[in-house]
Formats: sequence, C-alpha cells, structure tokens
Amino acid sequence: MKDKLSSPLESYEMNKDELWKHSVFTAFAAEELSHHCQGVSICPSDAFRAGLLHDIGKVMTNYFLTKHKGEMVELASSQMLDAYKFESKHIYMNHAHFGGQMLKFWNLPDRICDAIYFHHTPAETDNPLASLAHLADPIAHITGNSFGYTALMGEMNDAAYGALGLDLESFYQVMVEIQEKQPEIKKMVGIDT
Repeated sequence: MKDKLSSPLESYEMNKDELWKHSVFTAFAAEELSHHCQGVSICPSDAFRAGLLHDIGKVMTNYFLTKHKGEMVELASSQMLDAYKFESKHIYMNHAHFGGQMLKFWNLPDRICDAIYFHHTPAETDNPLASLAHLADPIAHITGNSFGYTALMGEMNDAAYGALGLDLESFYQVMVEIQEKQPEIKKMVGIDT
C-alpha cells in the first residue's frame, strides 16, 4: 500500500511520500479517536485502515485533474475551495468516491469502502467509520502532516462528532496526543522528516 500512497501527485502539488505521511498520521488519529467514542463501538484496526486509506482515490483523481492543475491550485488558494468540491465539479467524481469504489473492486469490507466513500460527507451514511475518518483527517492536517494545496482543509461536518459521541475536548486531546507522538510514529513507520 505504501507504494500507491507514496507517488507524487502533481495535480495536488504533493511530492513523493507526502500523501503517505498524511495518510499514516490520519490512520493513527483515527485509531486514537476510536478509543474516545461514546455509544458506538468501533474496532481500532478498522479505524486505522479507514484513516490510512481515506485519500487513496487521489491517486486516480490526480491523473484526471492534470489538465486542471493551474485552475485548481488558484481556486484553492484564492477562494479556499477544497479539492473534494473542485474534483466533483470538474471531473464529476471525487477522490472519496473513486477511493471507495476502488476498494470495493479490491474486495475490502463494505464498512471500510463506505467509510472512504463518505469521509467528506459522513452525514450521508450511518457508518461511524466515515465520521471517524472525517474527523481524523483534519487532525493530521492541523498537526502539520498536510502537504500541497490540500493543506487547506475542507469543511468540517459537525454531525460527525455527534455520530461518534465525541466532544471537542476529546478531539483536541487526540490532536495533542498525535502531535506529541509524531517522532515515535515517524520512527515506527520509517518516515524521515
């Protein structure tokens, strides 16, 4: 999986290994968040997988967005338009949907595929893993594990907190834990910088 997530993504202005680094930190954030959920039981390893794979679809959308790169980067910076919305508008599908469908093709469990498919729109599913990936993604962004113009985060869906029984205090606690564990995580997965 690392090889798929390590490729440079020119359309997103992401260098080699940057998607991998972001995905790893999203995975650890998702796993940690799973321990804080109230009223819903989430397997920590499923949470980790959903976090790790949440942006796998960018590998495919990168190819289709090549001719829109300049426009995408300009709109992202001038209008704070996130990649998800740009993708949907210009190639009529987005990285979340590509990723969810690709994982179905690879025969991953439906709960993981749906989590990836809905990680930008968790209110559209009753799968708590989608809400978990939705909230873990900005933790990776905020803790400095975000690259290219996608460092500009998309909209947060407040319903995701309620779906998981999480409050902002737990969210911030996990964010601080991930920030503090960065050296350990980087060493564990062989990330140099």
